[in-house]
Amino acid sequence: VIHEFYTLKCKTKKKNVAIGAVMHKVCNIIFAMLRDNKPYEMITPEEHRKQFDLLNRTTKAA
Repeated sequence: VIHEFYTLKCKTKKKNVAIGAVMHKVCNIIFAMLRDNKPYEMITPEEHRKQFDLLNRTTKAA
Protein backbone atom coordinates (compact mmCIF):
# COMPACT_ATOMS: atom_id res chain seq x y z
CA VAL A 1 0.00 0.00 0.00
CA ILE A 2 2.81 2.41 0.87
CA HIS A 3 4.72 1.61 -2.33
CA GLU A 4 1.59 2.16 -4.43
CA PHE A 5 1.11 5.52 -2.70
CA TYR A 6 4.74 6.42 -3.42
CA THR A 7 4.55 5.52 -7.12
CA LEU A 8 1.30 7.47 -7.46
CA LYS A 9 2.92 10.54 -5.88
CA CYS A 10 6.01 10.20 -8.11
CA LYS A 11 3.81 10.63 -11.18
CA THR A 12 2.86 14.17 -10.20
CA LYS A 13 5.56 15.27 -7.75
CA LYS A 14 9.34 15.27 -7.51
CA LYS A 15 11.02 12.33 -5.79
CA ASN A 16 11.84 14.14 -2.54
CA VAL A 17 8.31 15.53 -2.27
CA ALA A 18 6.91 12.02 -2.76
CA ILE A 19 9.23 10.67 -0.06
CA GLY A 20 8.04 13.43 2.27
CA ALA A 21 4.42 12.44 1.62
CA VAL A 22 5.23 8.80 2.39
CA MET A 23 6.99 9.79 5.61
CA HIS A 24 3.94 11.84 6.62
CA LYS A 25 1.64 8.89 5.90
CA VAL A 26 3.81 6.51 7.94
CA CYS A 27 3.93 8.98 10.85
CA ASN A 28 0.13 9.22 10.81
CA ILE A 29 -0.15 5.42 10.88
CA ILE A 30 2.30 5.15 13.79
CA PHE A 31 0.53 7.90 15.72
CA ALA A 32 -2.85 6.16 15.30
CA MET A 33 -1.35 2.85 16.47
CA LEU A 34 0.09 4.47 19.60
CA ARG A 35 -3.06 6.53 20.28
CA ASP A 36 -5.44 3.58 19.95
CA ASN A 37 -3.03 1.00 21.41
CA LYS A 38 -3.70 -1.36 18.51
CA PRO A 39 -1.36 -3.33 16.25
CA TYR A 40 -0.96 -2.40 12.60
CA GLU A 41 -3.52 -4.03 10.32
CA MET A 42 -2.82 -4.17 6.62
CA ILE A 43 -6.14 -3.46 4.90
CA THR A 44 -6.93 -2.26 1.42
CA PRO A 45 -8.49 1.16 0.84
CA GLU A 46 -11.70 -0.60 -0.21
CA GLU A 47 -11.90 -2.49 3.09
CA HIS A 48 -11.20 0.73 4.97
CA ARG A 49 -14.02 2.47 3.09
CA LYS A 50 -16.46 -0.34 3.97
CA GLN A 51 -15.54 -0.08 7.67
CA PHE A 52 -15.88 3.71 7.56
CA ASP A 53 -19.30 3.55 5.86
CA LEU A 54 -20.52 0.94 8.34
CA LEU A 55 -19.38 3.07 11.28
CA ASN A 56 -21.10 6.16 9.85
CA ARG A 57 -24.37 4.28 9.32
CA THR A 58 -24.45 3.08 12.93
CA THR A 59 -23.55 6.55 14.23
CA LYS A 60 -26.26 8.30 12.19
CA ALA A 61 -28.90 5.75 13.23
CA ALA A 62 -28.33 6.47 16.94
